[in-house]
Amino acid sequence: MRDGRFGEGRRTGKEMLSLNNVDEINQFLPEHSVGQANPNHPLRGVKDRVVYTSARGPLPSTRNENQARSSRYVPYEKYPVSGNMAIAGDMLVIVTMVGRTPVGVKIHNAEMGKAMKVIFEMVWDYTATLEPAKPRAQA
Repeated sequence: MRDGRFGEGRRTGKEMLSLNNVDEINQFLPEHSVGQANPNHPLRGVKDRVVYTSARGPLPSTRNENQARSSRYVPYEKYPVSGNMAIAGDMLVIVTMVGRTPVGVKIHNAEMGKAMKVIFEMVWDYTATLEPAKPRAQA
């Protein structure tokens, strides 16, 4: 991860799968727009699917066709996830953004990429069974 960018300058796959704690991302990267996809992904033909949590509740929008992004919320009270994980092809990145310095690991391995994609798909499918939460008001 050069300068904190995942897969910068290389093709990482047609789809980015992420498990995120939105509050941690916003605390560490306050300039990052809440609930917005990486603006370079649609330009490179990459679609985003995100499962996220936030102590402040769900984001107002779960799908944005212009950004090629779909997301699903899991309640923080039930799933207090800390850290963030992204899967793209055979690349897996796990990062924690708690504290002053992010700590993470990037793994390039086809079998681990496949295994984590299966786990992501299980979570994605499970989130479809949850009752929709009321979105937080836009700021």
